[in-house]
Amino acid sequence: MGKFGNELSTTHPRGNFWSFLLHLYKSIQSMAYNEELTNRLRKALKDVPNVEELKMFRGVSFMINGKVCMSVGDDEIMYRIDPAMHEELLKHKGTRTMTMKTGRE
Repeated sequence: MGKFGNELSTTHPRGNFWSFLLHLYKSIQSMAYNEELTNRLRKALKDVPNVEELKMFRGVSFMINGKVCMSVGDDEIMYRIDPAMHEELLKHKGTRTMTMKTGRE
């Protein structure tokens, strides 16, 4: 077969390509996030209009008016903040700048 033919099913580094896809799907479905932190955010946002909750970014994200504003992961909450508040908020215990894998802050 050609370069992108059936050889995918037998030459994939993890063995059978379809088994790999199934494994990938299951790992995405069972993303780890902190349910206690997630429930705290749900409670805090219960009266805020236009809130959506989505599983993404290896956790749960909360969108307000279609924009991600908070995400919960294993043991952290990530907030989108006004850049003008950044330095002041870093003075609080337990806060830090979030650096994305791309190097962006």
